[in-house]
Amino acid sequence: MFREPIRTPVKINDTTYERELPNGKVEIGDKDSVDFKPNLKLKRWGEECFIKVGLPTSKKKSPIVEGEKIKWQDTDREARFYPLEPTVVTAKDKDNKDVEFTQNELGGFEFEIILKKKPSSNKIVLDIEAQGLKFYYQPPLAPKELAQGRVRPENVIGSYAVYHSTRTNFHTNAQDAEKYKCGKAFHIYRPKVTDALGKECWAELHINEKLTITIPQDWLDKAVYPVLVDPNFGYETKGGTSYAYWDFDGSKFTAPAGGTVTSISMYLMTSNGGNVNFGYYNDNAGAPGTHVAHGTAENLGSFIDWKTIAVSGSITNGNFYWLVGQQDATIFMYYDGGDANQEAEDASYAFDTWGDNPSGLSYYAAVLSIFATYTAGGGGETLYGQAILVGVGSTTILAKKISRGEVLFEGVGNLTAIGNAIAAQVTLYGQALLAGVGNLTVLGKRTLKGTTTLAGVGNLTASAKKILRGTTILAGVGNLTTVGKKVLRGVSVLAGVGTLTAVGKTTKGGKVVLAGVGTLTATGYSKVIRKVISLSVKLHSRALSVALHGRSLITNLHNRSLSVKTRSKP
Repeated sequence: MFREPIRTPVKINDTTYERELPNGKVEIGDKDSVDFKPNLKLKRWGEECFIKVGLPTSKKKSPIVEGEKIKWQDTDREARFYPLEPTVVTAKDKDNKDVEFTQNELGGFEFEIILKKKPSSNKIVLDIEAQGLKFYYQPPLAPKELAQGRVRPENVIGSYAVYHSTRTNFHTNAQDAEKYKCGKAFHIYRPKVTDALGKECWAELHINEKLTITIPQDWLDKAVYPVLVDPNFGYETKGGTSYAYWDFDGSKFTAPAGGTVTSISMYLMTSNGGNVNFGYYNDNAGAPGTHVAHGTAENLGSFIDWKTIAVSGSITNGNFYWLVGQQDATIFMYYDGGDANQEAEDASYAFDTWGDNPSGLSYYAAVLSIFATYTAGGGGETLYGQAILVGVGSTTILAKKISRGEVLFEGVGNLTAIGNAIAAQVTLYGQALLAGVGNLTVLGKRTLKGTTTLAGVGNLTASAKKILRGTTILAGVGNLTTVGKKVLRGVSVLAGVGTLTAVGKTTKGGKVVLAGVGTLTATGYSKVIRKVISLSVKLHSRALSVALHGRSLITNLHNRSLSVKTRSKP
């Protein structure tokens, strides 16, 4: 269980403090504001996902730091921010037995709100912003679920389980499996409200563009102030509800790629032992269909952790599969309320039987704490015997690859290259199209035969030369942002360029077009045609000649003198 010594938050600028937890950083304040704001931002998996909540205010108040706590104080309200250690809570099952739950499993953070006097409204409305996350509301368990022996703690009822919005429960390697597990990022627990005499009540939590905490008005009318409201944000890896009286239980997920499953893992807890086994099924119209594969049953003994069993079978990109656990004892599994009919369960299933299209299943809106690890199938893409991508780290292709030299990459999402970018160069018709590129985000397409070199490119960092028909188009360029196109044969070298930083020289027809230029901003269209306006500018003791198509010129550059000559070509 996570424990760490008391630490003072680190001040990262005048308006923001930072606290690092084992699985993510927490920011208190607002880095983009000129004044301190009572905001809390929790990050997960680096910068991949985050939640940011804040108490709206226009008042300028400096924070107070007391040990691990940061306080923001106003006349009627106060906000306190501080880290939380893992906490064990208990809840009763159907037989009135205590079931233990560890909350704030990887640590948590409190956003404590103090009402110094009776508020004008019984609602506290917080701003909320999220990235890469989806929120599952956790309602009270239905009578049928309670009768089965499912257990949901009081502070989980009316709370939100927060999951990664795009990853599925299939992971392509052990590192991702350990990192993401079942994809759960946070749990926002239901707030408890306490007055000055220690009287308590539960508030209602609702998230829909705003995070709203509603306190019973009758309770507020009778409360002795100040009143403390304690929304708790926990870093979690498993579900907040448990169930022990199952024999067959599974959840449905989408395979993100084709490959071979190597193992299935499920979070379990037992003090009495018992046997478990894991497997998976194809989906058949929203129900487990044909059985694909399962592992070998294992005895747990006394156990509380993620249990992994080796399983081998194939998966197909984009298909739905049911990841299933079976047991023969009273072993607690964990889950959160999820999408409709995402859980299939049977409490009287013969252990370790894996027939096709199992019958007698009941379906619930729940996502189990279960995931699979797989090895991606297939190798590099090839066309006409050539490797299209060699040595590439990760690639997301949303459309098509080369088609007889017409399109190199169309609709590419993200490309991260190791070594020579599109390593060993990408060649077509014997020419190097892009060599030594670090990162490339492509929004359009590239065509050959000298028509268009790069069209619709977002950002390009180049460390080598781009050559077409033996001519250097861009040499030694640091950063280039283009919104137009590049056309060859001397018609237009750069059209519609936003910002260009040149390190070396760019040549055209043996002449230096741009030499040692720091920054060039072009808002029009650079082209050599019949009528030319020649501008000679004395700048820092060096002369620069620029050919422009247009009649307006910028004067007063660095308070230097300008001389303008106009001449016509036949």
